[in-house]
Amino acid sequence: MRGDMEPRLQQFVRTVLLLHVCWLWSGQCLSVRFTNQQSLYVINGQNLILQAQIELLDGEHVAKVTWDHAAETSGKTSTIAEFPRKVSDGRMTLEQQGTTLKITDYRAADAGVYMVTVIDRTGQRRSAQRTVQEYLAVHQVSVMVNVSHSVLHCKEAWGTEPIFTWLHEKVVVTEKVGHVSADGTSLHVSGTFCGHFTCVVSNRLGHSSAAYNAEACESTNRSTTAVIVFLLLILTLVAAALVFILWRRHRRRYNRRERLREPFEEPLVDESRRHRRRPPVPRDVRRERQKRRMDRLAESTRSAIWVQLRPAPDASVLLENGDVTVLKYRRRPLLRISKRFATVSGLKENRDAA
Repeated sequence: MRGDMEPRLQQFVRTVLLLHVCWLWSGQCLSVRFTNQQSLYVINGQNLILQAQIELLDGEHVAKVTWDHAAETSGKTSTIAEFPRKVSDGRMTLEQQGTTLKITDYRAADAGVYMVTVIDRTGQRRSAQRTVQEYLAVHQVSVMVNVSHSVLHCKEAWGTEPIFTWLHEKVVVTEKVGHVSADGTSLHVSGTFCGHFTCVVSNRLGHSSAAYNAEACESTNRSTTAVIVFLLLILTLVAAALVFILWRRHRRRYNRRERLREPFEEPLVDESRRHRRRPPVPRDVRRERQKRRMDRLAESTRSAIWVQLRPAPDASVLLENGDVTVLKYRRRPLLRISKRFATVSGLKENRDAA
């Protein structure tokens, strides 16, 4: 019930106000207006829609609605549409009994002042107008500085509905750095006036920026970097110490296992070592061993004779001890000669030997 009474009450109040206006204007009870009186910005290629609101008394009707356009460049005024039944351009249409003008594919020439005129049956005429402009991208941004007051001003040559953003060292300005004015065009630096400041101006078509470089700020990260390097060094040393301790433990356990190994395992180890290739024995050592061997042979020989080879230039005497002479000839083995085998291998007995 209450919901039904509110619209009726609003209609009654509107009628009373309209009658009061009509009385003040000597019976002229017609009005037209735009909801928003501010300039309308339209991007090229989009649609322009202008909607007027007409207020009449109950029972009154609109006889004619006319739309006029005053060009921004030339200032020439022309009628572009009428209701009913008149449109000057195929891109324009009238809707809602002429109160709404729609222009498709907006162009720069469509900018200017649009005026709507409403005429009722009694001939009363009322008009309203609104300015339409082209939506421009932001261009030619610049930064001005007032060093004495530590204030930066951002200016842009042209652009529609600009939005200002301030950056310090590529980060959005915080209260620690300074505060931005209400319109965003000025930055009041509260901290140290140093570093790289950037003003970014943007709108629906893009953005543009300008920068100001003050004196370089003292690096606050040096101490942080030093602390980080120190901590990394400590961690490296600790890791190296842990690795060394683990290696020592492993080595001790291995040595302990070697000491506790059973005796029967030793031959297996020797057997495995037996297949290893022994290093060559030096020639001097071999000769010394052969000489010792022949000394033992001479001592064990009780009866022997003095023998000699047939003349040979490459024969060499290895041992000459008493009644025994050992010769080496053409890499033949060492020989022990006795009376019984005096004539073996081409050797002849030396009759002068004792």
